[in-house]
Amino acid sequence: PARTIEVGGQQDLEAVVVDVVFHPSVVMPALSQPDPDELEVDNLLRRRAILGRMMRARLVELAVKNIEDDLRMKLGRDMKLPRGLTYVGGLGEKKTRPMPMTALKQLVQQSLEAENRRKLES
Repeated sequence: PARTIEVGGQQDLEAVVVDVVFHPSVVMPALSQPDPDELEVDNLLRRRAILGRMMRARLVELAVKNIEDDLRMKLGRDMKLPRGLTYVGGLGEKKTRPMPMTALKQLVQQSLEAENRRKLES
């Protein structure tokens, strides 16, 4: 479910965040970063780097589509993949510990229950 977080530690700026979960076997090829020097001489590594970039773009598109389905709204596609960012939507003092799946399931259940209550009240 979507939730809001403070952006950059500033209380007056916030962003809506959604956790998206992919199996590691899907994500690992997309995250591989071959050494640029090796790319010049190794055609296989060059092809893997191109495949990784294509997979990253497709994973983002898949994530956005699933988020749109969950939120029941259309999101813009004018985006760039951020680099060097740290996950900050989780738990703990610095909000960097990913939210456990059980907590996500509880949030989803709470969201569904709230939606059902709204429908009953209408």
